[in-house]
Amino acid sequence: MHEAVCWCPTTTTTTTTTTITTTTLQLPPPPLHPLPSQQHQHYSNTHLHQHFPGTYYGGEEDGMGTVPEATMKRMEEGYRELQATPSKSLLKKYLTPMVFDQLKRRVTAAGATLMDVIQSGLANPDSGVGVYAADAESYIMFHDLFDPVIDDYHGGFGSRDLHPGINLGSPAALGDLNELGDYVVSTRVRCARSLEAYPFNPLLTHQQYLELEQDVERAP
Repeated sequence: MHEAVCWCPTTTTTTTTTTITTTTLQLPPPPLHPLPSQQHQHYSNTHLHQHFPGTYYGGEEDGMGTVPEATMKRMEEGYRELQATPSKSLLKKYLTPMVFDQLKRRVTAAGATLMDVIQSGLANPDSGVGVYAADAESYIMFHDLFDPVIDDYHGGFGSRDLHPGINLGSPAALGDLNELGDYVVSTRVRCARSLEAYPFNPLLTHQQYLELEQDVERAP
């Protein structure tokens, strides 16, 4: 998640003192989508192997990639419990019984299962979304869930939509936001990015965190 912090001046009718109010906004990372040629297709093992070698649907290839029995049991129990709650999360809205059955045996090349994607939403039914990609491939492997969730969350960003080119603009165009220096006490900009060689947080191991830290420190 990206965090944006803004300081907003407020005044009252009884005093001229300026109060600094800190507001924290949680902004989601930009969604990822399959390439146009990959959209709205049936992702068979053959098709997925072409793009993500080592990908399996529930162990159809020599037993590799099979969803562990204990994981499957926890996932099915958690899903039943979610359905029994009054949750208004996007997870509950779009993970219908049909979609659940379609996705529950899928495994990405990095080993991510549907449980890795939905475990937060199962544990916290009061979540607004309840879905986290476990790796980049999750957006394709579990697209039947991610596509409608992303579209709904952003108020219209379908699987055929593409991100515009990056244009952060010129800092000079902002001007001096607090020319007199009487409102802004401090500012902070925080950005979060992933590294291609590693999965995302739901799948990262302690050892991978350490290796990732070393890679970042060595980066030029």
